[in-house]
Order: sequence, then structure tokens, then C-alpha cells
Amino acid sequence: MSHHPTTPPPDGHGDMDMNMMGHGMTFHFGTSATILFDFWKPYNVGTLLASMVVICLMGVAYEGLKFLRDYLLIRHQKSVSFDEFRGPTEPGSNTTLTRQRLETKPIGMFSTVHIIQTVLHFVQFILSYFLMLIFMTFNVWLCLATALGIAIGYFVFGWQKSKNSDTADCCH
Repeated sequence: MSHHPTTPPPDGHGDMDMNMMGHGMTFHFGTSATILFDFWKPYNVGTLLASMVVICLMGVAYEGLKFLRDYLLIRHQKSVSFDEFRGPTEPGSNTTLTRQRLETKPIGMFSTVHIIQTVLHFVQFILSYFLMLIFMTFNVWLCLATALGIAIGYFVFGWQKSKNSDTADCCH
């Protein structure tokens, strides 16, 4: 008589173990991994290092896209126009008084600015999920490359973010 249950356990995974398709759920220091696609498989230390450089650049690009989106939005919303006034001047003087006025431009749904923002958001979204999936390989070297790329990107672009906007990330 068999004592195996005929219904899957309450977690719904049945006989599937947590070592899914050969990927362990613990951090490891291996030199081989499948990174995002079947064709991206480092097979030795050299190709792993090259992959780490690409992943690091992906992290920098992700932070750069966040900065670019903020920069373009702020640049569009705050246009500065100068009105010139000629004040009472003495004969022969070229004194010009200027006044600065800030005005906010609304953004329409089908405006060029909104379409560019949408495309950049799409690319940023895809890149963020690629970085998350790379981190989820649990390969320590790839995780470090991901974190280092994000850190370098923030170092390069993040210092200006506080000057330009108040927006905070809810997640990466």
C-alpha cells in the first residue's frame, strides 16, 4: 500500500523541489551561469569578468535613465523667459534691467515630451527587471556587478537629483 498523497500539498508545488532547473536558491561563487538568455553563458573567468562589466554598465545606464527622465521633465516644466525693460538711463548708458518669470507648461497625453518620457520609462522598466533577474541567479559575482553598477550610477547621476527633484524611488 502506497503512503504517497494523491493530492499536491497546500503550497501547490507538488513534487517540484526548490532547485528549479538547476539554479540553486543560495548564493554561490561559480564562474558559469545563464544570464538572461541561453546565448549569454560565461564559461570561464574571462567571460565572467566581461559579463560583470556589461552588467555593471547596465546598472549605470539604469541610474542614468532615471536622471535623464527627471532632467527632461524638469526642463520641460520650468521654462524661463526673460522680459526686458528699459529703465531710466543716463545718456550714453546701456543699462538694461531684466526680470525672470517662471511658468509651468502642462504636458499633454500625446505630446512629444510625454511620448519620450513613456519610451524612456519602458526602457528603464525593462532594464530594472533584467538587473533583478541577473541578481536572482544568486551568483555572488553577478550580484556584486549589479550592485556596483547601481552604486556607480547613483554616484555619477544621483548627486544632481537632489538639486533637480524631490521624487523618491519606491523600488528598483
